[in-house]
Amino acid sequence: MGGFRYRVTITEPVQASDGVGQATYDQNMSFTMWANARSVRGMLTDDGIQEMAGKRYYKFTMRHDDRINYGCNITFKGETYRPERIDRTDERRRYIIIYAEQVDL
Repeated sequence: MGGFRYRVTITEPVQASDGVGQATYDQNMSFTMWANARSVRGMLTDDGIQEMAGKRYYKFTMRHDDRINYGCNITFKGETYRPERIDRTDERRRYIIIYAEQVDL
């Protein structure tokens, strides 16, 4: 896999309510990891079909961590990305590959 070049921040938004009962989101869990990041033009669906769209996708490769799930956000170079696909195919549970879409917060 090689050395990881970039620092990414993993956060998980947690829903709370403000004083008037409105839903608000707070970034509860937050940690940083080293990762490789590569811009990809499209994304593969579960059937292996490439989806091309006007969305911006990144492929993140990082060490395996059970805290990373579909509810997390990844912050990379000041932009926020939401996982669309998480591949945990490494039998030794050393690495995970995350395909994430840029989101507007």
